[in-house]
Amino acid sequence: MRAGDPDSYDTDHSFLLSFCILAGTLDFRPFRFDMVPSMKTLALILVLFASQTFAQALEDNIVYREAVENARKSGFGDLEVDNLHGEIAARVKAILEAGGLPEGPGNFEELTDGAKVRPVITGKDRAGKPYLRLRLRDGFSIASTEFPSQFVFRAHCYLYPKEGGGLEKIVFQFYRINHSGSSYVRDMRRYIHPDPRDQAQAAGKPIGAPLELLNNSKLTVEFYEAPSTVVPKWEGPDGVPDGAPDWKPLSTLELNTNVKDPIPYPKQAQIVLNYKKLLRRVDRLLARVQKMKILDRNTALEKVIDYNGSNY
Repeated sequence: MRAGDPDSYDTDHSFLLSFCILAGTLDFRPFRFDMVPSMKTLALILVLFASQTFAQALEDNIVYREAVENARKSGFGDLEVDNLHGEIAARVKAILEAGGLPEGPGNFEELTDGAKVRPVITGKDRAGKPYLRLRLRDGFSIASTEFPSQFVFRAHCYLYPKEGGGLEKIVFQFYRINHSGSSYVRDMRRYIHPDPRDQAQAAGKPIGAPLELLNNSKLTVEFYEAPSTVVPKWEGPDGVPDGAPDWKPLSTLELNTNVKDPIPYPKQAQIVLNYKKLLRRVDRLLARVQKMKILDRNTALEKVIDYNGSNY
């Protein structure tokens, strides 16, 4: 600002003058202190400004509440989740029909040699139900809460197929063992969907039918924990808990079944997002397995029909 310039105003009065000009209380003549609006005028301006801000916040709050209510009423239906359920079920059916998958985790040599660990196996859980198990991750995890702690981390997905096609259940399982120090703790977290169907593109659905999404309200999150003094009878030969472990969870939460005391909406949205990310990863892994099965089949057919001996 230039001193003595009548067209220049002190920066301390800029905020005040902007309100005054908008209210029509000042003209554009050089500034004089007798032109400052009265306290009533300023109060009126502030009340109008605050009322607009409050109205906008109220409108946003109403929209947010309606979105939360609609999401909970629909059971957090999601078109991508339905599509992933359908794609995963179709891939599992094709892979099982192709056959050739190893059953169980393998012998002692395969269990002790990391290069021979079976990423995809078939088997039956403790309840006798058949499953297809995928290895998502196997290695080390580091937690830094108070002091850095190292964990052995094993993440798997259990896919329970139905006889006529489709999936009976999906289980994502994350198992950790704190192996440092004189004592250690085992803990496990599980995402369980008891009815993973593709409701949006259900078989036999007429053309032009309205879109219906699967109700995911019974998507369950479980947490297990046990100290080193407890024998881990829930582990299999490869140290991975069974799909139906003989282990009682410490806490169990269903996504959207407790109407009186629901889980906070941000946590519900995070559960659905985590589940969706895991479904995407499983779909990519199954697509890779399916391509390998097709390649193995074509290679075997080529050997059978090659009569001129070029493959020998």
